[in-house]
Amino acid sequence: MAHKEFNFHIYNTTFFGQCWEAKNTKAVVVLAHGMGEYSGRYMHVAKKLNEHDFSVVAFDHFGHGKTSGKRGHNPSFEAVLKSVTMTIEKARAFFPNTPIFLYGHSMGGNTVINYALKKTTHLQGIIATSPFLKLAFEPPKIKLAIGKLLQKIAPSITMGNEINPTDISRERIEVERYINDPLIHSKIS
Repeated sequence: MAHKEFNFHIYNTTFFGQCWEAKNTKAVVVLAHGMGEYSGRYMHVAKKLNEHDFSVVAFDHFGHGKTSGKRGHNPSFEAVLKSVTMTIEKARAFFPNTPIFLYGHSMGGNTVINYALKKTTHLQGIIATSPFLKLAFEPPKIKLAIGKLLQKIAPSITMGNEINPTDISRERIEVERYINDPLIHSKIS
């Protein structure tokens, strides 16, 4: 499994990305991670896909992982979709004339579904695991009201995302890794 890192720049942000290349690439999976996470948490997924001749190209979203910027903040959903486009373009540059699949988990699942609905692409398909399609809980009305007000007057203010780390996995070791990982955060704007 050959590994390389890359960067791209949009919206005054330096994005961190990485590529795990299979020995005999038959297709590429562009990976969009979940909220508060980063691409490196999916190395085990990349390794398994590499074993089946799928190369993986992943990036850290706005405000996540090794991408620059305020933790948990992105300028707009259109900017998020543009970052996916940039990563797909990197994948095409690394693997010309190779089929590309778009894979997203949780927040990344929402992102890839919206990308497929809103953008004209030549993707072979999308994969969405546990996609964030709606809130799993009803936020307090006061928090919604404050959030709507802040969106208008101070859009880069972040709040806690209310994800309980014990809900991310039934595996205790995974929960501990999540809690102790310094690149994971619990912010959202």
